[in-house]
Amino acid sequence: MAPSASPQETLPAAGACAQVSAIDSASLSNLPLEPYFHCDLPRLQRVTIPAFSFIITNARGRRVLFDLGLRKDWTKLSPTAVAEVYHDELGIRCEQDVRDILEAHDVRAEGVEAIILSHHHFDHIGDPSRFPSSTALVVGPGVCDALMPGYPDQENAEILTSDYLNRPVREIDFTQSDLSLLGLPALDYFGDGSLYLLSTPGHAVGHMAALVRTTADGTESSFVLLGGDACHHCGELRPSTRRPLPSSRSSCVASFLETHDMDGTQPFFQIQRDPQYAAYCNDSDEAQRTIFQLQRFDALDSVLIIFAHDLTLKTIIDEFPATLNDWRAKGWGDSGRWRFLQDFEPMENL
Repeated sequence: MAPSASPQETLPAAGACAQVSAIDSASLSNLPLEPYFHCDLPRLQRVTIPAFSFIITNARGRRVLFDLGLRKDWTKLSPTAVAEVYHDELGIRCEQDVRDILEAHDVRAEGVEAIILSHHHFDHIGDPSRFPSSTALVVGPGVCDALMPGYPDQENAEILTSDYLNRPVREIDFTQSDLSLLGLPALDYFGDGSLYLLSTPGHAVGHMAALVRTTADGTESSFVLLGGDACHHCGELRPSTRRPLPSSRSSCVASFLETHDMDGTQPFFQIQRDPQYAAYCNDSDEAQRTIFQLQRFDALDSVLIIFAHDLTLKTIIDEFPATLNDWRAKGWGDSGRWRFLQDFEPMENL
């Protein structure tokens, strides 16, 4: 059992709730994980992963998207992004993008006030040009200076000019907010306590996460934390001193701990620091600090963390048009938290 949270390790009890749903519009196959964290497990050399986006609607009907996943016509990404796909020998499946999925369920693109991007990588930015010019683009600190102008105005740009052309672009400045949640700079996006943007730098310039209040009973709330690419595998987050490994563990996990001289209170994997993979992480020190801060959220049973590419949750959570709001009542936190340990089993056993 996880240690009890100390009084300061709490989240705001008061606030409105928002409806939040997960959308998996695409998958990436043959993704190499070694560039993100060092791992010698056979099952984690090349993987197939989802690319979750999320639709969030507050009590007053204001609606935003958190990430856009992939675009159907991915060959029309910037040449730099397309080159990355070919360099890593990735497979991309995207038959319907986020807009297609929304409209198939009678959610009009015109009703989306903003697309909030965790970061700018091609498997998160989708195709904003498919949304009306009234839909704002919300990005993290430093993104505008680092990434604009886009292609073709800048030959080596990672994004397209069409991603942001003729629409409001709002860059979040966390220094203008005095709010901090468990050590992370935060911004109350709707102003009602239902959606907080969190500064989670490291993986990419201006990387952000989002914390959505899913239930509130007056004394305690539950939340879903949308983590973007702060982790590429839950073994970078868990176990920790705040969320130690359960005593019931397989022989394969026990063997891994013994081989790597670990005691079940440190994450299995660390951010990759090999210089040959430097292009995959903007700042490895910041990325590791972000993970450390996220462990404080992970220690709380009232928080469900979903990273954009967490395959283990694919078989647990309900996806759009269903919501994630009753995740705690359905036991998804308990059933999903250690599901990633299956990756330590020999492939022939699965």
